[in-house]
Amino acid sequence: MHHLISEAESIRARLLDRLETCSDGIIATAFFTHAAFQELQDAIRAALNRGATLTFLIGRFDYVTDPKAVAALLRLGKLSNSRLRVLFDADFLFHYKVALFRDESRYVVIVGSSNITPKGLSSRGEDNVEIVGHKGLYDRLRRDLWGRIEAALDAGDELAEYSRLYKKYRRLRTAINRANDAAARKSGNRRRRRMKVAPLDLSTMSRITYCGISGYINDKKINKGADREVAKAKKSGIAVPNNGVKVPSSEFRLYSEGEHFLVTEDDRRIIGIAACTRKAEVLDSNSKRAFLVFYRYSRGRRFRFPTETTYLKQRNSLHAGNKTVLHHAAMRTIERVFSSLSRRNRPPE
Repeated sequence: MHHLISEAESIRARLLDRLETCSDGIIATAFFTHAAFQELQDAIRAALNRGATLTFLIGRFDYVTDPKAVAALLRLGKLSNSRLRVLFDADFLFHYKVALFRDESRYVVIVGSSNITPKGLSSRGEDNVEIVGHKGLYDRLRRDLWGRIEAALDAGDELAEYSRLYKKYRRLRTAINRANDAAARKSGNRRRRRMKVAPLDLSTMSRITYCGISGYINDKKINKGADREVAKAKKSGIAVPNNGVKVPSSEFRLYSEGEHFLVTEDDRRIIGIAACTRKAEVLDSNSKRAFLVFYRYSRGRRFRFPTETTYLKQRNSLHAGNKTVLHHAAMRTIERVFSSLSRRNRPPE
């Protein structure tokens, strides 16, 4: 028989019930805190006084386990004639959340995501299941845990060193949290400043071209021709373009100097508004004509996304498919998107 432990019921209630009747129990948890110990201590003491044998196998990962909780368990163990064993798992990455209980011929397994912490015991946001009467599963998990118990470290011997490291890493976490809070405040200030900037007015643009860029041009001959065009631009006094894209011949005629484009760069996760600074025809390595468009991002209108997921979400919401000309019908949608981007995303580099 199995039973899903609901959030309303809480795993705490199940553990208290099993501690009340068990003759033997093993509780393996990655994290163990003093507040959670206080919720269970009366039931643990009662089980020990009744003659039950209990083993706690506790993790040290990231120094979350509270040494006060371990010390309190050890004190209970001294009063119980060694019926309570308190151990640190030998593997620093230990992440088990399992409890096994035996009461005469009844076998109980509780497994899930809850650690022995206040949040874990409340089952808030956790999933746990209790399986009763499945001796095969109980025996298999007990063998697994017993192998770890035999290799485990005695908590009494290790507690002083663990407490020293716990305090050290607690200070480190405090410093990291302060730094993160400061960064969040700084980011909030930037966001408030950006919100004061008027959104981009696209109403003056007769046409916006969507340029999906999925990689840099790696044809050496095309790059050589592009360099020549940049040199020509410098000599003629044109602002030197900072980007270039190869476009199909059928789309080349759609571009003209000074025209604005909606540009997405997949390699760098950038969406921005850019102006065409130059366009040119060059030869590729097969001596075929290649069509290049050079462009420069408009000041303050380039947005870099922190993750590929957020970038793709915004890119796909703008347009799907190949390079396309967007006329007035789509301008209002683009204006809303870029107004949103100017408020939500980091400023251009």
